[in-house]
Amino acid sequence: MTATTALTVQNTKGVMGVHVVPAEFVGRQIDAVVEDIGVDVVKTGMLGSVETINVLSDMIEKHNLATVVVDP
Repeated sequence: MTATTALTVQNTKGVMGVHVVPAEFVGRQIDAVVEDIGVDVVKTGMLGSVETINVLSDMIEKHNLATVVVDP
C-alpha cells in the first residue's frame, strides 16, 4: 500500500508541476494503512515538504515501524 505525498505533472521531457499533498492528510493515509493491513517496511520517495517529513517521522515512531528505506 502507498501514501501519496505529491502529485506531479510530467512527461519524458521533464517535470512541469508539483502539487504537495497536505502533511496531515499523508498522516491519515498512513494511519489507515497501518490500522488495516499493517506495514512491514517503509520506503520513502519524494516527500514534498518539511511538514510531510515531520509527519512521517511521527508516524514511524507512533506505529513502531522498524524497517525504513530512505530513497531520496
